Amino acid sequence: MLRERVEKTIKENSLFLAGQKVLVAVSGGPDSLCLLHLLHSLADSLNISLHVVHIHHGLRPEASAEAASVKKEAICLGLPVTVRRVEVKKLQSQLGCSLQEAARKARYSVLADVARLNCAARVATAHHRDDRVETLLMRLLSGSGLDGLKGIPLKRTLEHGIEVVRPLYDLSRQEIENYC
Repeated sequence: MLRERVEKTIKENSLFLAGQKVLVAVSGGPDSLCLLHLLHSLADSLNISLHVVHIHHGLRPEASAEAASVKKEAICLGLPVTVRRVEVKKLQSQLGCSLQEAARKARYSVLADVARLNCAARVATAHHRDDRVETLLMRLLSGSGLDGLKGIPLKRTLEHGIEVVRPLYDLSRQEIENYC
């Protein structure tokens, strides 16, 4: 069962420690909602507390509705939630990078900030096996060096020692969609 596989990934890789507060990054798509529901169902047995965070990039017309939907879902689950709006286009022009890169930088900055403000040691994201393959192929096709061929790691440390972890790491997109 999917829940047991995710629990095994968490325990075998020490993604969470008992008593930790964990931010769950939720975009509103099936991957992140699956992550939210799985972690919510495992929180007691893992002895972790959850805090939902949604980042409103303001890039698509449906972004405000997604933010409201994530907030409603968190409240229904009895979880605290933070919704932050970021000005990605402004950041893009300041940094002189692609829109996608500006959005990624903004996301990780917000996640680190919200984690620090809420005393969360971990941030869980919904990256899965298909994301890892896609990232590796994109980097390979873009002529990335050996460092770029590492793909998405299971764990990644942000500023202030906050760790990003990926509990769905070994699942496929199809498995996640079937769960949903």
